[in-house]
Amino acid sequence: MKKLGKYLDERSLPRLGVLLCFSAVFMLFASPYTTPLNAYYGYDSAVFMSFGKGITHGLRLYLDLYDNKGPMIFYFNALGYLLGGRTGLWILQVVFMTFAFELSYRTARLFTGRGTAWLSVLVLLFLYCGTVGEGNMTEEWSLVFSLLPLWFSLRFIKTGAPAYRHPKWYSVIYGVCFGVNFMMRATNAAIVCGVLLAFAVLLCREKKFGALLLHIVLVLCGAALVVGPFALYFARIGAFDRFMYASFLHNFHYAAGGAAAKTAKDWLMYFARVSMVPVVIYFVVRQMKKGALPLGSALVLIFSCVFGAAVAVLGYSYKHYFLILSPALVPGFAVCAEGVRSMAAGKKAAERLCAAVLVFCLLPYAPQAAVHAGKSILFNFCGYLDSEKEAMSEIRACIDADPGEVLAYDMRANVYLYLDVDPCFCHAMTQDWMSQDSPFIAKELDEYLRETPPKWIVSDASENMRERLENTYGYTLFRVWDKGGCPALYLHE
Repeated sequence: MKKLGKYLDERSLPRLGVLLCFSAVFMLFASPYTTPLNAYYGYDSAVFMSFGKGITHGLRLYLDLYDNKGPMIFYFNALGYLLGGRTGLWILQVVFMTFAFELSYRTARLFTGRGTAWLSVLVLLFLYCGTVGEGNMTEEWSLVFSLLPLWFSLRFIKTGAPAYRHPKWYSVIYGVCFGVNFMMRATNAAIVCGVLLAFAVLLCREKKFGALLLHIVLVLCGAALVVGPFALYFARIGAFDRFMYASFLHNFHYAAGGAAAKTAKDWLMYFARVSMVPVVIYFVVRQMKKGALPLGSALVLIFSCVFGAAVAVLGYSYKHYFLILSPALVPGFAVCAEGVRSMAAGKKAAERLCAAVLVFCLLPYAPQAAVHAGKSILFNFCGYLDSEKEAMSEIRACIDADPGEVLAYDMRANVYLYLDVDPCFCHAMTQDWMSQDSPFIAKELDEYLRETPPKWIVSDASENMRERLENTYGYTLFRVWDKGGCPALYLHE
């Protein structure tokens, strides 16, 4: 086959073209809160979008905009807005998803033929639909930075070279990918940790402790290339403590609280969704014992699956957490397919068994995939949230007639996107809920509303909220909308 470069051949560019078109069509329908097909804004995605948009207008993360995540997701959204607003963000998603599909294909191709490798791409697509319900989530942006270390490491192991000959710049790349995912959300770095642990075991097995120390230093240098600039920037603007708290302490505290809050139903869902992990481990071990899979590849796949499954325990029972595991399941599926073929008596039997394994492993993701498809249809073609959009348009008309700062009090961040305004206070949304993990949020909100109250507050029309705003902070109820979740607009004279 004709080579076009170290990492390209004559099939690469046509395949990338196909994947780019496929990703564009897929993300057009599968990311309902960023697609150009509608003008709706959602939940977590709206936080990232409104903060990213605010960053492009000069607002400072953690000082002017606070959320319990690392800074990377907000800067990805800021880049999208710089490229062209909401459409620019969608284009950036398409590019990232294209590379995620390409890396999935290449990683699977290390273990199987082209047909099954393409099927592995569809597995990633299905796992995406069965986990992320709205698009523009941290787990989606982390896919490339989890798949890249998997591909590099498994590609090297396939050469048969000893672990101590592992290219040094690979370790720097692993560190960069770890840093990006860690700065997205700490748990998103799980797959990279699996790769790193596998090579640590291999180097210890070879008794190359000097090489192990060198690669640890190189990984740390790669991570520092990502984390260091953020740390220096936030230290310069006086937000280092908040950066550390949001990225580490607040994030882990939130995750621990969610893990402790799981019900029996939540645990049943968890075990169903990680049921593919023991299947992958079984076939990985079986293929290794047969000599069809190197020990290094087996360790990378097993540790990646185990780490990905472990972090899915953390946090509340949100389905998008399981997308963290998906990069390990893509090559795992390829190994399973080859293992099934080796067990089968004939071609037709192999195909039937392979299909049965696929259905068994992916079935727990099917309900959410169906919900995802239904949501995309309702949002993109049925005007499902038109009432919400209309209510926010009327609120914006009221504010435009008498301009002033606007705060969404215990509402979602999509308020700012619908109204086309930047948050006027760092704790911009769902303040009561966020205060449960960090009481200082409620204290700072109280000080802000007493000392420098914004002119307008968008909140709900409940008696508790009305009494709080009127009696404590001197607001009057301006108007209530009987649509779009019954939002209310409050005025401070």
